[in-house]
Amino acid sequence: MNIILFDGICNLCNGTVSFIVKRDKRKLFRFVSLQSEAGKTLLDRYAVESSNKTLYYFRKGDCYSKSTAILYILKDLGGLFLSIDPDSGKSKGCIVFIGFQISVSDIWESRFMY
Repeated sequence: MNIILFDGICNLCNGTVSFIVKRDKRKLFRFVSLQSEAGKTLLDRYAVESSNKTLYYFRKGDCYSKSTAILYILKDLGGLFLSIDPDSGKSKGCIVFIGFQISVSDIWESRFMY
């Protein structure tokens, strides 16, 4: 299971979650707020210190943060985003522009772990 740990207070983080939920047709991702008990447990399990100012992505037993987390999330979303290679830090000849509307009203409650 791919878990995205995000700052539940940050509007940008909530907008990012909304962006991912809308495009996650295969339902690969689960979402956990950094402020929740589940979030704190994940941080402890992976020995990650958090300042509640970033996004973490737990994937295949590894924990990624910040832009590396975003690149892996986009790659796992597939489609156009498959051109992203997080391991090299480069895209494969493709410029990806990401725009999203900050809104949490359409996020599916069943996708969240509390």
